[in-house]
Amino acid sequence: MVNFIKSEFLFITFFIIFLLIFNINNLNIYINYINFDVILTLTSILLITTTIKSSRFLDYKLEKIILFADTQRKFAFLITLSTIFLSMFVTNDISLFITIPIILSLKEYIKDKLFIAKLIIFQAFGANSGSMLTPIGNPQNIYLFHHFQQSFINYIKIMSAPFFITFIVLMILIFIVFKNEKIKIINVEIKHNKKLFIFSLILFLIFLVFFKINILIVTAITIITILFINPRAFKEFDYFLILTFIFMFIDIKYLINYYQIHLNLLSDKKIYLFSIFLSQLISNVPASIVSAHLFDNFKAIAWGVNIGGHGIIISSFANIIALRFYKYNNINLLFHKYSIIFLIITMSICYYLL
Repeated sequence: MVNFIKSEFLFITFFIIFLLIFNINNLNIYINYINFDVILTLTSILLITTTIKSSRFLDYKLEKIILFADTQRKFAFLITLSTIFLSMFVTNDISLFITIPIILSLKEYIKDKLFIAKLIIFQAFGANSGSMLTPIGNPQNIYLFHHFQQSFINYIKIMSAPFFITFIVLMILIFIVFKNEKIKIINVEIKHNKKLFIFSLILFLIFLVFFKINILIVTAITIITILFINPRAFKEFDYFLILTFIFMFIDIKYLINYYQIHLNLLSDKKIYLFSIFLSQLISNVPASIVSAHLFDNFKAIAWGVNIGGHGIIISSFANIIALRFYKYNNINLLFHKYSIIFLIITMSICYYLL
C-alpha cells in the first residue's frame, strides 16, 4: 500500500480532487474537458514502447556498446548518451527501464555504491534532457504538441536550443563528477527477441507517419497489432498514467474555469519562469496543462516545463522512477546536490536565449 501511494501519488492526488469537485450534473462537461487526442497518442506510444522494451533488443545492443567503457567516466558518458538518445523516441520513462537495469547489474562486482547512485541520478537528467527534443519524448510534450497544434519538425526546431544547452551542461557535469578510475564490465548474454523488436519498430514508424492524420484509427491498429504480437504488453501497460492524465484534464480545466484565472499579461520570460516554478510544485506534466490554459505562448511554456523537470524530485516522473530503482542512504539529498545546480545553470542560460 505504501509503495502504491509513493509510485502513484499524482494519480491519487488528482483522483481525490476529482471526488471533491464531482457533480453528476456536470458529467458531460467533465468528458468535454478530456483531450482524447492526447490520451490516444499516449496510449499508442506506451503500448509500442512497452513492446520494444519487452523485446530486450535495445538492452542487448546497449550492453555491447558499454563494453567499450573501461573507466567510470567513460561508462557514465556512454550510458547517459544512450539514455538521452532512447528517451527521444521511446519516452523518458521507458528509456530508464532499459538503461538502469544495466547499471544495477554492476552492483555484483563494483563495491562503490556512490558511483552506482550517481549513475542512476544522471540517467534521470539524461532522460529529461533527451526527451525534451521531440513531441513524443515525454507526456508534457505529447500534450503541448496537440494543444498548440505544432508540426513534428517545428516542435524539434523550437526545442533544439534548450536541448543542446542541457546536453552540453550535462556532459560537463559528467566530466566533473565522475572519476577516471578503471572499471571492468562483464559481458552477460541478454536473451532478446529481434523479430518482436522489428515488428514494434515498423508499428512505431506507421504511428509517426499517420498519427496526426487520424489518431483514432492509428490507436486501433496499434492495439489490435500488439494484441497479436505481444499480449503481455497489456499486463505491463501503465494504466494509472492514462487515468492520471484523464483526471488532470478534468481537475485543472474545471478549477481554471471555476476561478476564472487569467494571467495573459505576463511577458514571455515570466511565463517561462512561472512554468518552471509550477513544475517544482506539482510536477511538469500537470504544470504544462495549467500553463497551456493560462497562456498562449507555446515556446515559453515548452521550454519552462521541460527545463523545470530538472529540479526537485517531484518536478518530473522520470526523477521518481529513477530513484525508485536503487536504495542508497541519502540518495534524495545526493540527487538535489546535482539537480539544483543543473536547474540553475540551464534555467539561467535559457532565460537569456528565450
